[in-house]
Amino acid sequence: MSSHEIIIIWLDSNIGVPGEYIHLKQAFSTNIDPMYAYPRNLNNRDPFIFDLNENDSICKYQFQNRCKLQFFTDEEQCFTYVNKCFNANKQIFLILPDSIRKDFFLRIYEQHSKEFEKTKNEISIRFYLFTFSDVIQEWLYDYEDYFRVYYHEADLLYALIRDIAIYYMMIGEKLLNENLLNDTHRALIYLHWANTLIHRGNSISSYKEIQLQNYLINMINKCENRIYSIENVDYLQCDLINKLIQNIIIYDSTESFDQGLKLKTIFNQINDKNSLLFNNLEDFFLNFQSTSYNNQRHCVIIIISNIDKQTNTFEALSSIQSIEHIYVLHLNGNKFIEQNNYRTLLKKFPTIRNISTNIKTLLLGWIVEHSTECEQIGDYFKENEDSNLADLYYAKSIKLNACLSIFTNKN
Repeated sequence: MSSHEIIIIWLDSNIGVPGEYIHLKQAFSTNIDPMYAYPRNLNNRDPFIFDLNENDSICKYQFQNRCKLQFFTDEEQCFTYVNKCFNANKQIFLILPDSIRKDFFLRIYEQHSKEFEKTKNEISIRFYLFTFSDVIQEWLYDYEDYFRVYYHEADLLYALIRDIAIYYMMIGEKLLNENLLNDTHRALIYLHWANTLIHRGNSISSYKEIQLQNYLINMINKCENRIYSIENVDYLQCDLINKLIQNIIIYDSTESFDQGLKLKTIFNQINDKNSLLFNNLEDFFLNFQSTSYNNQRHCVIIIISNIDKQTNTFEALSSIQSIEHIYVLHLNGNKFIEQNNYRTLLKKFPTIRNISTNIKTLLLGWIVEHSTECEQIGDYFKENEDSNLADLYYAKSIKLNACLSIFTNKN
């Protein structure tokens, strides 16, 4: 497989009709794309705007090595497109209905017979049977090694997400074995994509791929360490320096936007970098794809009025490796009434440091935690006889403590 490009083809006389089953198509299209930060919930049918092409494939949110989803109602057109994808060296995931004719499968099987001689991990086409019936055509049992049967769309979606993640993981592993800097950078991209999808799959299924996710995290760390080793950079030192100049990125989902502006002004006074403020969710997530933020650390502050509708946002943020901490400002929240909800979110998303119901509590918590952390890192560098970096962190801690004193007296 040379292009590493993925194509999901769905043949169904009902689902394939343009304009029909829009929610289902939106959920599948956004969830299989690791670069789409805010995928549509399969069970949430609230209105949402998507731009679909004439075949109902997502076109607005396509990125490098995108996962394209193409629908068909006609077997012949579908067969022609499958051949086209084979010729373009694409990895094919083909979803078929239970009514599919044996002749359709055999034409693919015979025309590309060499593909079916490959191992399960090497073959460039995979078949999924989506059915609502308990009765399966007899001929399918003769080729059961190539088919997997799914009776519910959620199970099918989870299988696709997992299989695409494993495909990306395999590409990452192969690139990492090349031991070249450019290939290692590319491997890191594919491994991050795989990790994002596995994390996403775990959020929609009762079955959790914990072992696979841990393996991917280890592979990502291996990639990052190799990149720093090749580039002759001390990884730990670089990582800790990035903590010193952490980016503050604020997303204000409220209509007034005044709390976000107030927080931005305060953080610009106490931090060494200008904070970024967003009120558009798509722009907020696209910001993390900027190459200028490579290897940098981010602290994200989310301002919300309704915490119950933010699970998808927290899921997406938790999968972004560069985000070190998340602080939540719940403006309409009552700490005593919401404490069970807060406790559940803090347990589910370890990246969330705290959930506050007013700006003062959020800022005091942020300053105290970061001042303490800077002092601890300063102690680490002092013990390792790096007085220059130790002094930088001690100075940062002193500055934060001074800000804490001023802020406390003013409020």
